[in-house]
Amino acid sequence: MSGQPVEQRYANNPAAAVDDADRTLVEERLKQAYVEGDIDIDEFFMLLERLWAARVGGELVPVLRALPASLRHTGPALGSDPVGGPPGVAPRGPSIFQRRR
Repeated sequence: MSGQPVEQRYANNPAAAVDDADRTLVEERLKQAYVEGDIDIDEFFMLLERLWAARVGGELVPVLRALPASLRHTGPALGSDPVGGPPGVAPRGPSIFQRRR
């Protein structure tokens, strides 16, 4: 875990409009939290609903704060450019239907 919390970007500019790229980034982190067993299916869908209803950055902060610390910080696995991938695109996470055993 390195870098600052991802939600800091949204907390610092709470009135900024949220776009689909922001929502997709947060959705990938929600999927990963579910797959890793950090949140259950009910919490996943509740947070997903709040995520896609968000219009401004400040509304994303509580969604991100519901994630475990490992998914809330930027670092090599998330929040950085994947090797060989286009800049600014987070790597794709596992399917939401996969569960860690």
